[in-house]
Amino acid sequence: MMKQFVLFLAVVFSLNAQAAIKIAITVDDIPAHGNLPKGMTRYEIAKQYVDILKKHKVPGVYAFVNKGRGDDSEDSLKAIKVWQDAGYTLGNHTWDHPSLNKNPADVFIKAIDLNDEYLKGVSGKADWKYFRYPNLHEGDTLEKRNAVRAHLKEKGYKIAQVTIDFNDWAWNNPYARCLEKNDKKSIEWLKESYLQNATDNMLHSEEVSKKVFKKQIPHILLMHVGALDIQVLDQMLTNYEKKGVEFIPLAEAVKDPIYEIDPGVTLKWGGELQYQVLRGSGKTIKDLGMQPFDEFPEDKLNKICM
Repeated sequence: MMKQFVLFLAVVFSLNAQAAIKIAITVDDIPAHGNLPKGMTRYEIAKQYVDILKKHKVPGVYAFVNKGRGDDSEDSLKAIKVWQDAGYTLGNHTWDHPSLNKNPADVFIKAIDLNDEYLKGVSGKADWKYFRYPNLHEGDTLEKRNAVRAHLKEKGYKIAQVTIDFNDWAWNNPYARCLEKNDKKSIEWLKESYLQNATDNMLHSEEVSKKVFKKQIPHILLMHVGALDIQVLDQMLTNYEKKGVEFIPLAEAVKDPIYEIDPGVTLKWGGELQYQVLRGSGKTIKDLGMQPFDEFPEDKLNKICM
């Protein structure tokens, strides 16, 4: 009888236990993203960002670099090196952030290779062979898309796809504007809306991906390093942890077979992997019995503190 009772409790527990949502954090547009508020430096922002990641014991973060978008100032160089000093790894985001949807494949490939040479010179034994498409644009034609993918494979790169992207970048320039005007009410709204979107989008992405891939997957989150990000990142990660998130290295996440999928589609605005796969199957999110995530306050962000 006791054995049966223990078995019953184990079954109940397994049914009610929520499996951890595993997330690898990646950060784009190193060293320079967004407008820089007065009195701040790129290095100071990056250092605070890294310190918060370390506080939450976030492992195996990749910082995707566009070396050509920065400069050779001490501030820019330190804003790159701080990631390596923290034990994180640099990845390839192209030299100067061109969109493959707006440029020929040969121009885009040159931007990959320029950054590759830079990363080779500064990465030591670290594995920098991870690539992130700027704007998540993989090409507006299959010909361009396939040409770049073939080049990446030849160079030994893994594509760092994205499954969670709540457009964190869109809050940073409005924050700089509101700081300049000392608009405290608007700044508070920016922080609150950022945090709400970060959690709601993550949970929505989890549900969509479960339905697309028929299982729970390890996620890859796309982030940026901006002036507002460092004001809210600590609370954002805490909120994630309260929702059962476990942070994992990018190198662990990409071992899942879903990251080997080539959806074979072109998307005008880019998109997370689950939406590429959905498009490749000829379906939309509504075919899953769900609605698109519609909480992103784009209009208000564009107008606030103008």
